[in-house]
Amino acid sequence: MQRTSLALIALRALLALGALAITSPAWADPEAVQVLALQSDDAVDQAQALTLALKSAAERQSNLKLVPGDYSLEVLSLALACPDTPDDACLDKIANKIKTPSFLWGTLQKSDGKLDLKLNLYRKNGPSRATELRYSPKANDGEATADIADRALAQILSSPASKHNEQAATPTGKLLLSADDLEGEIVIDGAPAGPIHDGHAELALEVGDHDVTVRVDGYREAEGNVTVLNGKNVVLRLHPVKLGEPLRASTSSDDTSASHSSNSGAAWGAIIVGGALGAAGLYSTLRVNSINHDSDFDSYRAGIAKSDDACTEANRGHIVPSATSPGRISDLCSQSKTFEALQYIFFGLGAVAAGTGALILLTDDSAPPPKKDAARMRRAPERAEIHPSVMLAPNAASIELRVKF
Repeated sequence: MQRTSLALIALRALLALGALAITSPAWADPEAVQVLALQSDDAVDQAQALTLALKSAAERQSNLKLVPGDYSLEVLSLALACPDTPDDACLDKIANKIKTPSFLWGTLQKSDGKLDLKLNLYRKNGPSRATELRYSPKANDGEATADIADRALAQILSSPASKHNEQAATPTGKLLLSADDLEGEIVIDGAPAGPIHDGHAELALEVGDHDVTVRVDGYREAEGNVTVLNGKNVVLRLHPVKLGEPLRASTSSDDTSASHSSNSGAAWGAIIVGGALGAAGLYSTLRVNSINHDSDFDSYRAGIAKSDDACTEANRGHIVPSATSPGRISDLCSQSKTFEALQYIFFGLGAVAAGTGALILLTDDSAPPPKKDAARMRRAPERAEIHPSVMLAPNAASIELRVKF
């Protein structure tokens, strides 16, 4: 009887181990995946940043192993003669080309002021997946881009059920709204969003750009816009103005003064830069003149025929008795050509920079005119004309800027 009990115990232990082996998940190797550069026609910089963010997101996934490589969907499609939208046959060719059975590919395009991401996961030996995200380009900094990459990758790797739940839980941020001490109604993107009490309200908004309006009886509508980031707070202060009262003159005056100061600073900065470039061009001209009248250059040039070019002969290795070596002449010729090219570049850029600065100063009408000149300012302003000119001579150079107004 004791043997029978021991046998039953052993049998039960074996059955328990078998059940544990069946119900316990097997440890699987991470899936090797490569990230192709996103294709874009009108958001190239954002596509490059998001591609790098997707690679970083893939490296953080425990069930993925990022395969190194810098492949572009656009280049591969052209090389393999694929259609504009790659089909299964083309995707299979791409997998063979990059020698990776799984890869992420997609496009990023601008639409209605937003960025539309279409991300796909191709698996040669399994089911492929796809997802789409729309977000604001204003939120395309490093942290926001990383967040978008994480969300897109999480959606594309999740099962259909969990993917549905992920989409249902739309990422949001919080708007902290203030409107003095007024009672009124809040409108978000044209739809009522609730009341505002004592000039304060907190609202949970979806990630992205939103137009915000506060409506108060007896006041003009106060409007503003915000960009909401996932899990972040954004503050918006609006100041409704009573009907019949003028808008705040101090704000308008401050804005005008700041704008005028900014324009004047930019104008004088451009003129200073133009002067510096002109000085660099003049220095280049003097260097060319100095090289052309160098004693070594003159002695070498005197030893060849007048119809021959000294630089050409020096490059050929032509030796002139009692003159410097052809190598020395070749160096002088190279320096002369370099400074000759630089003088035209510096003079041209200097004239453009100085002319732009002068034009800004002459046409800047952001500052309010004095009262005594109000009648004069009502006349149509005359257009200022700037005529830069550069004069070069063998031994001199000059810059002339004529302004007509």
